[in-house]
Amino acid sequence: YSEPRSYLERTSDLFAFLVNGYIQKSIEASDPVQKLAFITVGIVAGYFLDLNTKKVFNPYLGETYMSRWENGATIYGEQVSHHPPLSVFQIYSPDDSWYCYSDPVKFDVDNNMMSSLEISMEGLFHLHIKNGPVYEWEFPVVYVAGQVKGDRIVRVKGSIEVKDVTNNYVAKVEVSPKANKKRGITETHASLIYGGISQCTKEKKKLLQKSEDSFIATITGDYVQQILVNGQVMWNLDNDIVKRAVGQVKDEDLLPSDVRYRADRNLLIRNNQPEADKAKTSLENLQRREAKIRESVKKKK
Repeated sequence: YSEPRSYLERTSDLFAFLVNGYIQKSIEASDPVQKLAFITVGIVAGYFLDLNTKKVFNPYLGETYMSRWENGATIYGEQVSHHPPLSVFQIYSPDDSWYCYSDPVKFDVDNNMMSSLEISMEGLFHLHIKNGPVYEWEFPVVYVAGQVKGDRIVRVKGSIEVKDVTNNYVAKVEVSPKANKKRGITETHASLIYGGISQCTKEKKKLLQKSEDSFIATITGDYVQQILVNGQVMWNLDNDIVKRAVGQVKDEDLLPSDVRYRADRNLLIRNNQPEADKAKTSLENLQRREAKIRESVKKKK
């Protein structure tokens, strides 16, 4: 049911393709539309790694995470609030050519009588390219079914929107669009995508184009197979291979609050589930106790 990772750890999967090539491809491109296309493809492809049928551990208040990809890009995460649950993230390039940070991200689970879940990450991410554009986006909702019985199903729900706030372009990608002959969609499935890049007005930030007929560039494909821009393959599962941020940091660089030191996580890694359950319950009780202490102090003031 659970995997031995914290939500902070799994979130790094969303950036694996982006930081391991697609930001650099965007930097090397000259056209702002093509730059935005590379950034969007890198973000959408991240769902191939992130979608997982196993549940992660909820981070406790003050929990931190630091890790590094093979190319030297480093990610930092911290749980900064318990109620509501808020996390913040920062990612830095190894050569100071870009950096990315988040607003406080609210991790929320909408439970539909345990028959299905909708997991949302409410909060903008900002990517700053040195001497270049600034991009903003929010990750879409993830739908999970089969928690109690039946096949476990995990898929993206809704659309993904990435904005180039410097040049006033926006890429909007619809997930699992309806069949549409005009779009060339004869049949659809959960991981199918369709969208494109449009220009915004400078004043009101509204789309100039209201129809896919006016897309400057069209984005199609499947986020678990391949993603195309204007019919050209820009990401392919078989050829574009990356590794997760699996470490490459020294023990002395880790804070005592790092996820690697969670007792429940380490016990589950060792397949000691009974003790992992006890450790998880202890952490949750400790967090509830500390929350009551904070509330009592507020009331006295």
